Amino acid sequence: MAQGGPLDSPRARRLLVALWIALVVCLLPVREVIPPDEPRFAHQAQNMLDLGDWVVPRIGDVPFPDKPPVLFWAIDLASLPAGRVTAATARVPSAIGALVVLLLTARLGRRLWGSAAVGAGGALVLLTGVEFFQKAQWVSCDMTMTAFALVALTLWREAAFEEDAGGRPGPRIRVLAGWLAAAAGVLTKGPPALLWPAFWLAGEAAARRRPRPLARLLRPDGPLAFALLVGWWLVAAGRRAGGGYSWNALFTQTVTRYLHAWNSVKPWYFYLYQTPSDLLPWTFLLPAAIACAVLAWRRREDSPALLASRAAGIFLVLGYLFFSGSTGKRGVYVLPAFPILALLAAAAFLEAGRPGGLLRRGWRDVPLGLMAALGLAIAAAPPLAAATGALEGPGRLAGAVGPLEAVALSVSGLALAAGSLAALLASRRARPQAALLAAALGAAAALVIAGAAGGAAWSRWQGGRVFGARVAAAVPAGERIAIERDKFELILFYSGRRGTECETDEALLAEVESGRARYAILRSGTRERLGTKAPLGSMEELFAGRLGGSSYVALGPP
Repeated sequence: MAQGGPLDSPRARRLLVALWIALVVCLLPVREVIPPDEPRFAHQAQNMLDLGDWVVPRIGDVPFPDKPPVLFWAIDLASLPAGRVTAATARVPSAIGALVVLLLTARLGRRLWGSAAVGAGGALVLLTGVEFFQKAQWVSCDMTMTAFALVALTLWREAAFEEDAGGRPGPRIRVLAGWLAAAAGVLTKGPPALLWPAFWLAGEAAARRRPRPLARLLRPDGPLAFALLVGWWLVAAGRRAGGGYSWNALFTQTVTRYLHAWNSVKPWYFYLYQTPSDLLPWTFLLPAAIACAVLAWRRREDSPALLASRAAGIFLVLGYLFFSGSTGKRGVYVLPAFPILALLAAAAFLEAGRPGGLLRRGWRDVPLGLMAALGLAIAAAPPLAAATGALEGPGRLAGAVGPLEAVALSVSGLALAAGSLAALLASRRARPQAALLAAALGAAAALVIAGAAGGAAWSRWQGGRVFGARVAAAVPAGERIAIERDKFELILFYSGRRGTECETDEALLAEVESGRARYAILRSGTRERLGTKAPLGSMEELFAGRLGGSSYVALGPP
């Protein structure tokens, strides 16, 4: 690997943390939560604070076994200084999880490839890819689970395959800590937190042709601690919400969702196009990363870089085959694979053109040229859209995307193009580390600009804070609201009120007629359709407003 560049410097880690602050921390409060996941998770965390039930996550008053409780605990902990869950505090666990993943990615590159440059470069590639950038500031369990999974992976592989502890805790302590991290990951999102480390261990054992060290990971204290932690929650949740809740969380949300998914049903080849789009703008390096992993098997020597590339290849094949076998697929399901993909991409980038190396320099220069072209295309898109009238009319973000947002998008594209062209010049001067750093800085600038402008535009269009404030002003604290399905969690989160989600007209009418809810929020069309039916006909219209492109009406007692 190339040596003596900026990525080998001790300052590379400080730069990585600084970019994390700029790309993630500074953008946490910019955007309102986006349905369906963000308001649902934020609402569940707020529910825990309000109800004092730290075992069973709930939506409204109903136990909801979709996700275990660790994410909600983390959100509530981050929200203690504010006194309640906010959009920014709800994103803190994902932001911290992203930093953990980035630092461990740099560590894996350093220890596996034997190169600090590969580690730092892989972390930079990871941070400036669109999917990781988004999920680092997203209210969801995916980044937190990925962090726990990567902690377990790192601890276990070092305990199994690195003989010299080097002053670090002994293998037995690391094995136990890995099981504890895996348990926390399972209590964040389920079995994938255990599967991804297992895929890596299988890959590295096969690459090294040394399966026997894996036996030390099965000392009884680790699996016992794992079983006690996960089992404690399942038993406690079953006692609190009934045995069906635990069965749903343990079986329905895992085995049934894998075999017979009820949402996000995608074809087997879904990840063949989803992962490349999630890795933009680094997608163009994927062929080089794949070539690096494949060609590593053709070399007979067992250098650290070749062993790491072989292990990474097996890990990715196992992970993608497993998740492609499920009927339900989403890009976030394979988020734990992205650190390894980023390391492979960085290794290929730095390897290309090295005398006697695996790849020629074109494997680096061509992707940089394509990244520059992508940036120029993004920069040209707003002027072309304005010239053709594409920004006019009833678009999804009509009224939110204006000249400022268009200029921001163009500037972000120019930043990406400038960074890529600077990287291409550095590459042709045989300075691969400087080239990777320049491309990453260009991508980072593009993401910051587009993220800040896009987040502000989304918030203006959705109007959740404004609508929630109107609800809070119109509905006294302690009163319940019957809310038509769709924006239920979003309304409750921003209003701070409690309510019942009504999925049908009959359920809405019954909830109000029973007296449990004296207030109602429904779409304007539903109001027109049911306005004369009791008890809605006798209710007073408190206000009408728009929320996320739809018109809603709030009703209350006369």
